[in-house]
Amino acid sequence: MDALAGSTPFPIPVDYLKYWINQNPTVDWKQLGYKGFENYFNDSVDLYRPIIGTDNSDLSQFKHFGGKMIIWHGWDDKLIPPKGTIHYYNRVLKIMGGQNDTDEFLKLYMAPGVDHCKGGEGADKINGFQSLVNWVENKQPPTTLTAQKIEKGQITLQRPLCPYPQKTVYKGKGDTNNPTNFECQ
Repeated sequence: MDALAGSTPFPIPVDYLKYWINQNPTVDWKQLGYKGFENYFNDSVDLYRPIIGTDNSDLSQFKHFGGKMIIWHGWDDKLIPPKGTIHYYNRVLKIMGGQNDTDEFLKLYMAPGVDHCKGGEGADKINGFQSLVNWVENKQPPTTLTAQKIEKGQITLQRPLCPYPQKTVYKGKGDTNNPTNFECQ
């Protein structure tokens, strides 16, 4: 993603500044300076955390009402740092009673080689939605997710994704494109 470095900023934060925070399409981000950016960031938090904030790690109401959540994140994401998702997940674990209690309603899966939601060298087609439906409707929590790389209509890579902090490990024999030849450790 060339737009993440260089003289032209990534367009999403520029538009966010103009249309959401300042509500003025003529705002010039170059005139902000560091202190101006910091003030706009703080304004953003104050204005929108109650509406779209995603950093609250107290998910007790969500759990109480029977919510189920699958989070997956590509290890090669260049837009949203994957370690931020892990940090959030670890905060949830701490507040929600640890791994066993959290596993009742929330699972995190990390996808090796996958960029922001898709792309990269890794298997980026992930069956998260169907796994969530099975969990909610059939009371079958996922143990792994299936990830595939599809190129020109053909599956070129297939792997299971293990719930974090486990990792997918090849058993040492068999086709490396067969998910059954891997285990979670």
